Amino acid sequence: MRRNTAAALDFNGRPGAALGTALYVFAIRAARDPQVMSRVAAPFAQRNIVPHQLCCRASEQWLLIDIEVELEAPKIAELLLQKIRSIVLVERVNLVEGNC
Repeated sequence: MRRNTAAALDFNGRPGAALGTALYVFAIRAARDPQVMSRVAAPFAQRNIVPHQLCCRASEQWLLIDIEVELEAPKIAELLLQKIRSIVLVERVNLVEGNC
């Protein structure tokens, strides 16, 4: 049986989750350091995952990064979560299922 992988659009015109997938948001607080963005993006790139949305805001001390991705399995989200938490410059990561 073939699975429909065509993405739908949500009410804002952004891509929604394809059938059999879910949207996850990684909310990350990391040190304000030039290397943080590439280190946080690396686990996604290693798994050939392109985020739907990546938002970054800077305060005096922190970078607040939200990454929205579409994944087929919750296990992949958990693996990404553990990988991001292991980055030295990352102070906190929260994982939420849904849109930014």
